[in-house]
Amino acid sequence: MDPARFRRCRTIFEEAVALQDDARAAFVRAQCGNDEVLRAEVEAMLVADVEAERQGVLLPAAATASAAHLDLVGLTVGGVYRVVRAIGSGGMGSVYEAEQDNPRRRVALKVLGTLFPTPALLRRFQVEAEILAGLEHPGIARVIQAGVHEVRADGMRLDLPWYAMELLDGARPVTRFARDEQLPLAARIELGIDVCDAVHHAHSRGVIHRDLKPGNVLVDRSGQPKVIDFGVARQLASAEDGRPLLTAQGELIGTPAYMAPEQLSGDPERVDTRADVYSLGVLLYDLVCGVPPYALDGASLTEILDRLRNVEPRRPRSVAPELPVELEWVLLKALARHPDERYASVAELRDDLRRAITDEPVLAGPPSTIYRVRKFVRRHRAAVAAAAAVVLALVAGLVAALLAQSRARDAENRARREASVAKGVIDLLKGALQQARVENRGKELQVVDVLDGIAADADRSLAGEPWVAAMMHENLGELYYSIGNLDAAAREMERSIDTLRAAGDGESSDLVASVSNLVQIRLAQGRPSDALQLLDGMMEVAARVLPANDRVRLYVGQRRGAVLMGLRRFAEAEVELRRTHAARVRAFGAGSQDALESLNSLSIAVAEQGRLEEAETLTREVADGLTALHGPDHAFTLQARENLAMLARDRGDKERALEQLAPLVEAKARLHGADHPTTIQGRLRYLEILSTLDHHEATVVEAEKLGELARARFGPTHPVTLSVEVVRCRGLIGGGRFADAVQAARAALVAAEGADRRAGRVAAGELRALLGRALAVTESLEAGLAELERGVRELREVFGDDHQTTRKAAAWLEQLRAKSAGR
Repeated sequence: MDPARFRRCRTIFEEAVALQDDARAAFVRAQCGNDEVLRAEVEAMLVADVEAERQGVLLPAAATASAAHLDLVGLTVGGVYRVVRAIGSGGMGSVYEAEQDNPRRRVALKVLGTLFPTPALLRRFQVEAEILAGLEHPGIARVIQAGVHEVRADGMRLDLPWYAMELLDGARPVTRFARDEQLPLAARIELGIDVCDAVHHAHSRGVIHRDLKPGNVLVDRSGQPKVIDFGVARQLASAEDGRPLLTAQGELIGTPAYMAPEQLSGDPERVDTRADVYSLGVLLYDLVCGVPPYALDGASLTEILDRLRNVEPRRPRSVAPELPVELEWVLLKALARHPDERYASVAELRDDLRRAITDEPVLAGPPSTIYRVRKFVRRHRAAVAAAAAVVLALVAGLVAALLAQSRARDAENRARREASVAKGVIDLLKGALQQARVENRGKELQVVDVLDGIAADADRSLAGEPWVAAMMHENLGELYYSIGNLDAAAREMERSIDTLRAAGDGESSDLVASVSNLVQIRLAQGRPSDALQLLDGMMEVAARVLPANDRVRLYVGQRRGAVLMGLRRFAEAEVELRRTHAARVRAFGAGSQDALESLNSLSIAVAEQGRLEEAETLTREVADGLTALHGPDHAFTLQARENLAMLARDRGDKERALEQLAPLVEAKARLHGADHPTTIQGRLRYLEILSTLDHHEATVVEAEKLGELARARFGPTHPVTLSVEVVRCRGLIGGGRFADAVQAARAALVAAEGADRRAGRVAAGELRALLGRALAVTESLEAGLAELERGVRELREVFGDDHQTTRKAAAWLEQLRAKSAGR
């Protein structure tokens, strides 16, 4: 500090300190005039004087002068560090860049911001240095050395504490770094995981940071985040006496916008590591959403505290619709107002963030059983053949799902119901597993064996808990659906609906959800008329019991569009889907998963009406949106790219379609496994195009391989298996192997006629048409005509006269008739 300025500051202080409190402020304002810096210096000295008197310490006037104006540049601190330039100030001190000769390196030098601090302030600065020195982690700025530098001011010798730490050259706050580098979502989450890991390290060493915010989490030039500024950190136990080092009662420590509610109370006894969980939740929200969870710009401190204590944070997907729902669950759990509702540790938060980007089920939120099981199956494809592994997932998933739903439905009886649900579900699963083992002794125990046991005993085991039983049946229905057992899935979903209605729950979101699930199953069974009847009866209920932007209600509209397409009422489907898409865009944003799902359905409805160019534009928008949302190798993205390839086929560019499909099929196999339904369906699409390009032998070979996979995965009567057999017969006929085609078509017809669904009728019609062509060569024109005529009739009943499949079969029929007439 300039000596003349220091003398002026000291003079004003000495005169002001002799005045009464009410006169001091006016005197200081008058003496300092417009020099706000001088006024701040004097006021800092007065505050320190009061603190010193409270603690019984007599301080000289110079003691309380700020070190902010000390010119340390060019000086050597600690006999080692030559100060090069000032970097900035904050917390309790100023930071300089300094050079060290041996070893040759640059460091950041932090000095205490007060020339002669109070014991409490000095202790806090010393604690920061001690804390940092005890932390060894790549995500925490490392302390190199600490000491005291002698300062002379106005003839007095004063000691200035300092410490040297690694220099984060060119580092930027983590949120600014993410924006500047335009990091994708996955990279932002990885940054968050690294930060959590560093804070967890501090917690494991007994240190709570208490001021986590973007300015205290910097990212260096290498992309490594570094947690800094432990100036207000709290040690769970001091090194000196083992007692907690606590903040004084009523003292507000930290940055309000990032402080947990219990921290805002000023009661240090209530602050533990979960306060850092909350602060990280705010930081992560800003990092992945681009804005903080609360709108606080322009608000006073009182308004800020009121909002943080009483207002819920904005739902992440309302400001960033592209976020996966799992990530929203994680952020909201970290931001829970009550500490007990947050993650118990930063490690739990870190691990859930990692699950959110590795396709594992997260601990946060109320995920359904099917969500957990699908995640489990995706990660452990080889293991799901063993029922014991799946039962473990079922226990976790069913108990968690039912308990979450139970809490939402019946808060008054929470404890009783949770205990009842947990015991009932676990006992039910154990009993089913034991019974399945007894009945299947000597055979490999399959998942379906366990599910059958649960379904058979659910009502008895959950007697007296009708709502729990209904949710059990719904979850069982979803599980059956996921393994391809559609009839059992429909049975369980119907039992869920019947149980809810019998319990007087005839109009609720639970009933709407169960009916919507049954609609999906009816569609998969090839029963779109039944599905439409269910939906029409539920649309009015959904409108009464659910808000206009509710996800379940909008899902009902999406399902209705799909049902109308199943009935080939594409113009009506387009109207329904456009309405649903517009509502989803308003509710969740154009780039959300919900909006992209309805846009994809809309593109199909448009394509089925022959507007292929428009459909291709819509599908490309879906594919680009899903790539931005999930990345290029996500299942949804691959499916959208596959749809683009199929549109290229429909527009006549079959070679380009094959070229696009080949890598997609390989990517699906890597992602899901070779025998996954999605992979098999992708291979079937590839095979169907291949069969139209005169690659007959390759078609037959690939169809035989794929047929084995489909029969093993789905059984002989499944639509996919039947479709593979249709393509195989085409290849046999195209290659001139008519006798083999007759044998293959007749065998497949037996399976098709045993399939009680629309897809079975479609396959039967196509197989009869193909059989007729082959019989006309191997047996007689009459035999061929009879089968072909029957096949055309069946195709007309299913598709109508204008469908390309019907038209192609009808053309074959005319050719045979002409040939027969010309004999």
